[in-house]
Amino acid sequence: MPVSVEGWLALGLFCVGVGLDVAVLIYPRHIGTDQRAALTAFFVWLAVFLVGLFAICFMTGEGPRWRWGD
Repeated sequence: MPVSVEGWLALGLFCVGVGLDVAVLIYPRHIGTDQRAALTAFFVWLAVFLVGLFAICFMTGEGPRWRWGD
């Protein structure tokens, strides 16, 4: 969970971006694209949003470490 305003802002922007991405997938005819192009755009933008969020979390969050064993 985010502990700062910046973290909540990053998470909120991610959710808004994914919501807009889903809207383009659900209503492709309203923006003049076919279903295949909308599906491709959905997965490309979803990957962009996920990589961005993971990059922000990795740069600003607690570093990864091994939690099993010693």
